[in-house]
Amino acid sequence: MTNREIVEKLRTLIKQMEAKDGISPKDSYSPDLGGLSKDYEQVFYEDLDVRTTIETHCGFTVYTTSYNMGCFPLFYPVDWETVLFLLEEERSFGTDPRDNPDNLLFLDVETTGMLGAGTVCFLIGLGRWKDGGFEVLQYFLSDRDKEPLMLEHMLAHILDGTILVTFNGKCFDVPLLTNRFIMNGLHVDSLATNVLGHIDLYSLVRKLGRHPVYGYSLQESAARFVGTTRSDDISGHLIPALYFIYEQDQDISVLERVFTHNRLDVLDMVGLLRALGRIYLEGPEVCDDPFTLSGVGRFYLRKGNVGGAKEYMLAAEDQFAVGGIRGRASEANMRQVATLLRKEGNWADAATIWKDLIQQDAAIAEDYLWLARYYELVEADIETSIQLVEQGITWCTKNQKRVPDALMSRKRRLEKLLSKKGRPRE
Repeated sequence: MTNREIVEKLRTLIKQMEAKDGISPKDSYSPDLGGLSKDYEQVFYEDLDVRTTIETHCGFTVYTTSYNMGCFPLFYPVDWETVLFLLEEERSFGTDPRDNPDNLLFLDVETTGMLGAGTVCFLIGLGRWKDGGFEVLQYFLSDRDKEPLMLEHMLAHILDGTILVTFNGKCFDVPLLTNRFIMNGLHVDSLATNVLGHIDLYSLVRKLGRHPVYGYSLQESAARFVGTTRSDDISGHLIPALYFIYEQDQDISVLERVFTHNRLDVLDMVGLLRALGRIYLEGPEVCDDPFTLSGVGRFYLRKGNVGGAKEYMLAAEDQFAVGGIRGRASEANMRQVATLLRKEGNWADAATIWKDLIQQDAAIAEDYLWLARYYELVEADIETSIQLVEQGITWCTKNQKRVPDALMSRKRRLEKLLSKKGRPRE
Protein backbone atom coordinates (compact mmCIF):
# COMPACT_ATOMS: atom_id res chain seq x y z
CA MET A 1 0.00 0.00 0.00
CA THR A 2 1.42 3.39 -1.00
CA ASN A 3 1.57 6.41 1.31
CA ARG A 4 -1.23 8.02 -0.69
CA GLU A 5 -3.44 4.98 -0.18
CA ILE A 6 -2.66 4.97 3.54
CA VAL A 7 -3.58 8.64 3.81
CA GLU A 8 -6.89 8.15 2.02
CA LYS A 9 -7.70 5.17 4.23
CA LEU A 10 -6.91 7.22 7.33
CA ARG A 11 -9.10 10.08 6.12
CA THR A 12 -12.03 7.71 5.61
CA LEU A 13 -11.50 6.07 8.99
CA ILE A 14 -11.35 9.42 10.78
CA LYS A 15 -14.58 10.60 9.12
CA GLN A 16 -16.32 7.37 10.16
CA MET A 17 -15.14 7.72 13.76
CA GLU A 18 -16.17 11.38 13.94
CA ALA A 19 -19.62 10.56 12.61
CA LYS A 20 -19.94 7.80 15.19
CA ASP A 21 -18.98 10.21 17.99
CA GLY A 22 -21.69 12.63 16.89
CA ILE A 23 -19.40 15.66 16.96
CA SER A 24 -21.22 18.98 16.76
CA PRO A 25 -20.03 21.84 14.57
CA LYS A 26 -19.09 24.34 17.25
CA ASP A 27 -16.21 24.31 19.71
CA SER A 28 -17.56 25.24 23.13
CA TYR A 29 -16.74 25.53 26.77
CA SER A 30 -20.06 25.07 28.54
CA PRO A 31 -20.50 24.52 32.29
CA ASP A 32 -23.60 22.36 32.31
CA LEU A 33 -22.61 19.23 34.24
CA GLY A 34 -22.24 20.64 37.75
CA GLY A 35 -18.83 21.38 39.21
CA LEU A 36 -18.24 24.64 41.00
CA SER A 37 -19.42 27.04 38.30
CA LYS A 38 -23.07 26.01 38.17
CA ASP A 39 -24.52 29.46 37.48
CA TYR A 40 -22.46 30.46 34.45
CA GLU A 41 -23.90 30.63 30.97
CA GLN A 42 -22.36 28.83 28.05
CA VAL A 43 -19.27 30.47 26.60
CA PHE A 44 -18.07 29.82 23.03
CA TYR A 45 -14.40 30.28 22.25
CA GLU A 46 -15.32 31.95 18.99
CA ASP A 47 -16.88 34.73 21.05
CA LEU A 48 -13.87 35.28 23.31
CA ASP A 49 -11.63 38.27 22.89
CA VAL A 50 -8.46 36.53 21.73
CA ARG A 51 -5.38 37.65 19.87
CA THR A 52 -3.24 35.28 17.82
CA THR A 53 0.24 35.82 16.42
CA ILE A 54 2.39 33.49 14.32
CA GLU A 55 6.17 33.28 14.52
CA THR A 56 7.79 31.19 11.78
CA HIS A 57 11.17 29.52 12.19
CA CYS A 58 13.16 26.99 10.22
CA GLY A 59 11.24 23.74 10.60
CA PHE A 60 8.83 24.87 13.32
CA THR A 61 6.24 27.53 14.04
CA VAL A 62 5.16 29.20 17.29
CA TYR A 63 1.48 30.15 17.55
CA THR A 64 0.64 32.52 20.41
CA THR A 65 -2.98 32.95 21.53
CA SER A 66 -3.84 35.46 24.26
CA TYR A 67 -6.95 35.36 26.49
CA ASN A 68 -8.34 37.96 28.83
CA MET A 69 -8.42 37.11 32.51
CA GLY A 70 -11.90 35.98 33.58
CA CYS A 71 -13.18 35.47 30.04
CA PHE A 72 -14.79 32.22 31.20
CA PRO A 73 -15.52 30.62 34.59
CA LEU A 74 -12.66 30.17 37.08
CA PHE A 75 -10.19 31.60 34.56
CA TYR A 76 -8.11 33.49 37.11
CA PRO A 77 -4.65 32.93 38.62
CA VAL A 78 -4.40 31.12 41.93
CA ASP A 79 -2.48 32.57 44.87
CA TRP A 80 0.94 31.19 45.65
CA GLU A 81 -0.11 29.76 49.01
CA THR A 82 -2.48 27.49 47.08
CA VAL A 83 0.26 26.58 44.59
CA LEU A 84 2.67 25.62 47.36
CA PHE A 85 -0.01 23.61 49.16
CA LEU A 86 -0.97 21.66 46.04
CA LEU A 87 2.65 20.88 45.20
CA GLU A 88 2.47 18.03 47.74
CA GLU A 89 6.22 18.32 48.11
CA GLU A 90 7.97 18.94 51.40
CA ARG A 91 10.92 20.94 50.17
CA SER A 92 12.63 24.27 50.60
CA PHE A 93 12.99 26.63 47.67
CA GLY A 94 16.20 28.45 46.93
CA THR A 95 14.15 31.42 45.79
CA ASP A 96 10.68 32.46 46.83
CA PRO A 97 8.36 31.68 43.87
CA ARG A 98 6.27 34.69 44.85
CA ASP A 99 9.12 36.81 43.53
CA ASN A 100 8.28 35.48 40.05
CA PRO A 101 4.47 35.44 39.76
CA ASP A 102 4.57 34.59 36.06
CA ASN A 103 6.54 31.38 36.56
CA LEU A 104 3.55 29.06 36.81
CA LEU A 105 3.79 27.14 33.52
CA PHE A 106 1.03 24.88 32.15
CA LEU A 107 2.31 22.16 29.83
CA ASP A 108 0.56 19.75 27.44
CA VAL A 109 1.99 17.83 24.48
CA GLU A 110 0.57 16.07 21.43
CA THR A 111 2.63 13.20 20.04
CA THR A 112 3.04 10.91 17.06
CA GLY A 113 1.75 7.99 19.13
CA MET A 114 3.10 5.43 21.55
CA LEU A 115 6.14 4.42 19.53
CA GLY A 116 8.68 4.05 22.32
CA ALA A 117 11.91 5.94 21.69
CA GLY A 118 10.55 7.04 18.31
CA THR A 119 7.67 9.03 19.83
CA VAL A 120 7.95 12.71 18.86
CA CYS A 121 6.21 15.70 20.49
CA PHE A 122 5.06 17.48 17.34
CA LEU A 123 2.94 20.02 19.26
CA ILE A 124 3.90 21.47 22.65
CA GLY A 125 1.43 23.76 24.40
CA LEU A 126 2.73 26.15 27.07
CA GLY A 127 0.39 28.40 29.06
CA ARG A 128 1.35 31.26 31.38
CA TRP A 129 -0.27 34.30 32.97
CA LYS A 130 1.38 37.34 31.45
CA ASP A 131 0.66 41.08 31.43
CA GLY A 132 -2.76 40.71 33.05
CA GLY A 133 -3.91 37.97 30.67
CA PHE A 134 -3.17 34.39 29.76
CA GLU A 135 -0.94 33.37 26.90
CA VAL A 136 -0.87 29.96 25.18
CA LEU A 137 2.22 29.26 23.09
CA GLN A 138 2.02 26.28 20.76
CA TYR A 139 5.26 24.95 19.32
CA PHE A 140 4.46 23.08 16.13
CA LEU A 141 7.07 20.86 14.48
CA SER A 142 6.62 20.98 10.71
CA ASP A 143 9.93 19.25 9.94
CA ARG A 144 11.06 16.42 12.22
CA ASP A 145 14.69 17.09 11.35
CA LYS A 146 14.40 20.49 13.06
CA GLU A 147 13.21 19.07 16.40
CA PRO A 148 16.44 20.09 18.22
CA LEU A 149 15.96 23.71 17.15
CA MET A 150 12.37 23.75 18.38
CA LEU A 151 13.27 22.20 21.75
CA GLU A 152 16.11 24.66 22.30
CA HIS A 153 13.82 27.58 21.47
CA MET A 154 11.18 26.25 23.85
CA LEU A 155 13.67 26.10 26.72
CA ALA A 156 13.70 29.89 26.84
CA HIS A 157 10.25 29.68 28.47
CA ILE A 158 11.43 27.34 31.25
CA LEU A 159 12.48 30.27 33.43
CA ASP A 160 14.43 30.03 36.65
CA GLY A 161 11.86 29.30 39.35
CA THR A 162 9.28 27.67 37.07
CA ILE A 163 6.55 25.54 38.63
CA LEU A 164 5.02 23.15 36.11
CA VAL A 165 1.33 22.31 36.00
CA THR A 166 0.35 19.24 33.96
CA PHE A 167 -2.26 16.53 33.81
CA ASN A 168 -0.47 13.19 34.17
CA GLY A 169 2.70 15.01 33.21
CA LYS A 170 4.87 13.26 35.77
CA CYS A 171 4.26 9.95 34.01
CA PHE A 172 3.91 11.13 30.42
CA ASP A 173 4.68 14.69 29.27
CA VAL A 174 7.85 15.42 31.26
CA PRO A 175 9.54 11.99 30.81
CA LEU A 176 8.71 12.13 27.10
CA LEU A 177 10.15 15.62 26.69
CA THR A 178 13.22 14.67 28.70
CA ASN A 179 13.71 11.67 26.42
CA ARG A 180 13.42 13.88 23.32
CA PHE A 181 16.14 16.19 24.68
CA ILE A 182 18.41 13.22 25.27
CA MET A 183 17.65 11.63 21.88
CA ASN A 184 18.57 14.91 20.19
CA GLY A 185 21.81 15.27 22.13
CA LEU A 186 20.59 18.31 24.07
CA HIS A 187 21.33 19.16 27.68
CA VAL A 188 18.36 18.95 30.00
CA ASP A 189 19.99 20.89 32.84
CA SER A 190 17.72 23.92 32.51
CA LEU A 191 14.66 21.66 32.34
CA ALA A 192 15.73 20.01 35.60
CA THR A 193 17.26 22.88 37.55
CA ASN A 194 14.87 25.70 36.60
CA VAL A 195 11.77 23.75 37.61
CA LEU A 196 11.18 24.29 41.32
CA GLY A 197 8.18 21.98 41.51
CA HIS A 198 5.54 20.11 39.55
CA ILE A 199 1.79 20.06 40.23
CA ASP A 200 0.30 17.02 38.53
CA LEU A 201 -3.45 17.65 38.50
CA TYR A 202 -4.12 14.01 37.65
CA SER A 203 -2.57 12.97 40.95
CA LEU A 204 -4.78 15.43 42.85
CA VAL A 205 -7.91 14.28 41.02
CA ARG A 206 -7.15 10.62 41.71
CA LYS A 207 -7.04 11.39 45.42
CA LEU A 208 -10.62 12.66 45.27
CA GLY A 209 -12.11 9.32 44.31
CA ARG A 210 -13.98 8.35 41.19
CA HIS A 211 -17.45 9.84 41.02
CA PRO A 212 -19.94 7.36 39.50
CA VAL A 213 -20.63 9.70 36.57
CA TYR A 214 -17.08 10.86 35.85
CA GLY A 215 -13.79 9.20 35.03
CA TYR A 216 -10.26 10.47 35.49
CA SER A 217 -9.48 12.06 32.11
CA LEU A 218 -8.77 15.79 31.87
CA GLN A 219 -12.10 16.50 30.16
CA GLU A 220 -14.04 14.41 32.68
CA SER A 221 -12.22 16.10 35.57
CA ALA A 222 -12.95 19.55 34.15
CA ALA A 223 -16.63 18.63 33.77
CA ARG A 224 -16.72 17.34 37.35
CA PHE A 225 -14.88 20.14 39.15
CA VAL A 226 -15.12 23.18 36.88
CA GLY A 227 -18.42 22.37 35.19
CA THR A 228 -17.09 22.70 31.63
CA THR A 229 -17.72 20.51 28.62
CA ARG A 230 -16.45 20.52 25.04
CA SER A 231 -18.00 19.96 21.67
CA ASP A 232 -16.31 19.49 18.29
CA ASP A 233 -13.22 18.12 20.04
CA ILE A 234 -10.97 15.64 18.31
CA SER A 235 -10.45 12.23 19.92
CA GLY A 236 -6.90 11.87 21.20
CA HIS A 237 -6.29 8.55 19.46
CA LEU A 238 -6.88 10.22 16.06
CA ILE A 239 -4.20 12.88 16.54
CA PRO A 240 -1.14 10.85 15.43
CA ALA A 241 -2.94 9.85 12.22
CA LEU A 242 -3.79 13.48 11.46
CA TYR A 243 -0.15 14.47 11.86
CA PHE A 244 0.84 11.70 9.45
CA ILE A 245 -1.68 13.06 6.93
CA TYR A 246 -0.20 16.54 7.40
CA GLU A 247 3.33 15.26 6.74
CA GLN A 248 2.19 13.61 3.51
CA ASP A 249 0.02 16.44 2.18
CA GLN A 250 1.57 19.49 3.94
CA ASP A 251 -1.98 20.70 4.52
CA ILE A 252 -2.03 22.46 7.89
CA SER A 253 -5.83 22.64 7.88
CA VAL A 254 -6.09 18.94 8.83
CA LEU A 255 -4.50 19.85 12.17
CA GLU A 256 -6.79 22.77 12.99
CA ARG A 257 -8.79 20.81 15.54
CA VAL A 258 -5.62 19.31 17.01
CA PHE A 259 -4.38 22.83 17.76
CA THR A 260 -7.75 23.63 19.34
CA HIS A 261 -7.67 20.41 21.37
CA ASN A 262 -4.23 21.28 22.72
CA ARG A 263 -5.29 24.82 23.67
CA LEU A 264 -8.41 23.55 25.40
CA ASP A 265 -6.30 21.09 27.38
CA VAL A 266 -4.18 23.97 28.63
CA LEU A 267 -7.24 26.11 29.44
CA ASP A 268 -8.91 23.18 31.21
CA MET A 269 -5.87 22.86 33.45
CA VAL A 270 -6.09 26.53 34.42
CA GLY A 271 -9.71 26.19 35.54
CA LEU A 272 -9.04 22.83 37.17
CA LEU A 273 -6.13 24.17 39.21
CA ARG A 274 -8.26 27.00 40.56
CA ALA A 275 -11.21 24.67 41.26
CA LEU A 276 -9.05 22.16 43.12
CA GLY A 277 -7.43 24.96 45.09
CA ARG A 278 -10.87 26.09 46.27
CA ILE A 279 -11.96 22.56 47.14
CA TYR A 280 -8.81 21.72 49.08
CA LEU A 281 -8.40 25.01 50.93
CA GLU A 282 -11.68 26.95 51.21
CA GLY A 283 -13.57 24.36 53.23
CA PRO A 284 -16.19 21.70 52.47
CA GLU A 285 -18.99 24.22 51.92
CA VAL A 286 -17.73 24.99 48.38
CA CYS A 287 -18.57 21.48 47.17
CA ASP A 288 -21.53 19.13 47.61
CA ASP A 289 -19.96 16.03 46.05
CA PRO A 290 -19.46 13.48 48.87
CA PHE A 291 -16.85 11.53 46.90
CA THR A 292 -14.75 14.67 46.55
CA LEU A 293 -15.18 15.72 50.18
CA SER A 294 -14.17 12.29 51.42
CA GLY A 295 -11.09 12.36 49.18
CA VAL A 296 -9.99 15.74 50.54
CA GLY A 297 -10.49 14.36 54.06
CA ARG A 298 -8.12 11.49 53.32
CA PHE A 299 -5.65 13.98 51.81
CA TYR A 300 -5.64 16.00 55.04
CA LEU A 301 -5.31 12.82 57.09
CA ARG A 302 -2.18 11.84 55.15
CA LYS A 303 -0.77 15.29 55.90
CA GLY A 304 -1.45 14.74 59.60
CA ASN A 305 -4.17 17.40 59.79
CA VAL A 306 -6.75 15.45 61.82
CA GLY A 307 -9.02 18.47 62.30
CA GLY A 308 -9.24 19.22 58.59
CA ALA A 309 -9.74 15.54 57.78
CA LYS A 310 -12.62 15.27 60.23
CA GLU A 311 -14.30 18.43 58.88
CA TYR A 312 -14.31 17.19 55.28
CA MET A 313 -15.26 13.60 56.12
CA LEU A 314 -18.21 14.63 58.29
CA ALA A 315 -19.38 16.91 55.47
CA ALA A 316 -19.02 13.98 53.08
CA GLU A 317 -21.15 11.78 55.32
CA ASP A 318 -23.84 14.46 55.40
CA GLN A 319 -23.86 14.59 51.59
CA PHE A 320 -23.93 10.80 51.29
CA ALA A 321 -26.99 10.85 53.55
CA VAL A 322 -28.68 13.69 51.64
CA GLY A 323 -28.24 11.85 48.36
CA GLY A 324 -29.29 8.54 49.83
CA ILE A 325 -25.99 7.11 48.60
CA ARG A 326 -24.93 3.89 50.25
CA GLY A 327 -22.03 1.88 48.94
CA ARG A 328 -18.34 1.22 49.40
CA ALA A 329 -17.41 4.90 49.17
CA SER A 330 -19.85 5.88 51.93
CA GLU A 331 -18.84 2.92 54.08
CA ALA A 332 -15.15 3.71 53.69
CA ASN A 333 -15.84 7.33 54.65
CA MET A 334 -17.77 6.25 57.78
CA ARG A 335 -14.86 4.01 58.70
CA GLN A 336 -12.41 6.90 58.35
CA VAL A 337 -14.63 9.12 60.51
CA ALA A 338 -14.64 6.40 63.18
CA THR A 339 -10.84 6.31 63.05
CA LEU A 340 -10.65 10.08 63.54
CA LEU A 341 -13.09 9.99 66.46
CA ARG A 342 -11.10 7.19 68.07
CA LYS A 343 -7.85 9.15 67.71
CA GLU A 344 -9.53 12.07 69.44
CA GLY A 345 -10.49 9.77 72.31
CA ASN A 346 -14.18 9.77 71.40
CA TRP A 347 -14.59 5.99 71.51
CA ALA A 348 -18.35 6.08 72.13
CA ASP A 349 -19.19 7.90 68.86
CA ALA A 350 -16.69 5.76 66.96
CA ALA A 351 -18.36 2.64 68.37
CA THR A 352 -21.73 3.88 67.11
CA ILE A 353 -20.33 3.93 63.57
CA TRP A 354 -18.85 0.43 63.85
CA LYS A 355 -22.20 -0.84 65.16
CA ASP A 356 -24.04 0.81 62.25
CA LEU A 357 -21.69 -0.81 59.73
CA ILE A 358 -22.26 -4.22 61.30
CA GLN A 359 -26.03 -3.78 61.43
CA GLN A 360 -26.08 -2.70 57.77
CA ASP A 361 -24.08 -5.81 56.83
CA ALA A 362 -21.40 -3.43 55.53
CA ALA A 363 -18.66 -4.21 58.05
CA ILE A 364 -15.21 -5.66 57.41
CA ALA A 365 -13.02 -7.62 59.82
CA GLU A 366 -11.38 -4.49 61.21
CA ASP A 367 -14.78 -3.06 62.24
CA TYR A 368 -15.47 -6.11 64.41
CA LEU A 369 -11.96 -5.86 65.85
CA TRP A 370 -12.21 -2.19 66.80
CA LEU A 371 -15.67 -2.60 68.32
CA ALA A 372 -14.33 -5.54 70.32
CA ARG A 373 -11.51 -3.33 71.58
CA TYR A 374 -14.06 -0.70 72.58
CA TYR A 375 -16.06 -3.18 74.69
CA GLU A 376 -12.92 -4.55 76.30
CA LEU A 377 -11.05 -1.32 77.00
CA VAL A 378 -13.88 1.18 77.56
CA GLU A 379 -16.87 -0.87 78.70
CA ALA A 380 -14.86 -3.67 80.38
CA ASP A 381 -17.33 -6.09 78.81
CA ILE A 382 -15.19 -9.13 77.99
CA GLU A 383 -18.10 -11.35 76.97
CA THR A 384 -19.39 -8.93 74.31
CA SER A 385 -15.83 -8.31 73.15
CA ILE A 386 -15.13 -11.98 72.48
CA GLN A 387 -18.50 -12.38 70.76
CA LEU A 388 -17.55 -9.60 68.33
CA VAL A 389 -14.17 -11.20 67.69
CA GLU A 390 -15.88 -14.48 66.81
CA GLN A 391 -18.36 -12.64 64.57
CA GLY A 392 -15.39 -11.11 62.78
CA ILE A 393 -13.80 -14.53 62.27
CA THR A 394 -17.12 -15.86 60.95
CA TRP A 395 -17.35 -12.92 58.56
CA CYS A 396 -13.89 -13.71 57.18
CA THR A 397 -14.76 -17.39 56.69
CA LYS A 398 -18.07 -16.55 55.02
CA ASN A 399 -16.44 -14.09 52.63
CA GLN A 400 -13.38 -16.27 52.00
CA LYS A 401 -11.06 -13.69 53.53
CA ARG A 402 -7.91 -14.37 55.49
CA VAL A 403 -8.55 -14.01 59.22
CA PRO A 404 -6.31 -11.17 60.51
CA ASP A 405 -3.72 -12.24 63.08
CA ALA A 406 -5.01 -9.48 65.37
CA LEU A 407 -8.43 -11.16 65.56
CA MET A 408 -6.99 -14.58 66.42
CA SER A 409 -4.55 -13.25 69.01
CA ARG A 410 -7.28 -11.16 70.63
CA LYS A 411 -9.58 -14.19 70.80
CA ARG A 412 -6.90 -16.23 72.59
CA ARG A 413 -6.14 -13.41 75.01
CA LEU A 414 -9.81 -12.75 75.81
CA GLU A 415 -10.42 -16.46 76.40
CA LYS A 416 -7.54 -16.47 78.91
CA LEU A 417 -9.04 -13.44 80.66
CA LEU A 418 -12.39 -15.21 80.97
CA SER A 419 -10.81 -18.38 82.31
CA LYS A 420 -8.83 -16.43 84.93
CA LYS A 421 -12.05 -14.86 86.12
CA GLY A 422 -13.52 -18.31 86.46
CA ARG A 423 -16.28 -17.66 83.95
CA PRO A 424 -16.38 -20.47 81.39
CA ARG A 425 -17.72 -19.81 77.93
CA GLU A 426 -21.38 -20.60 77.46
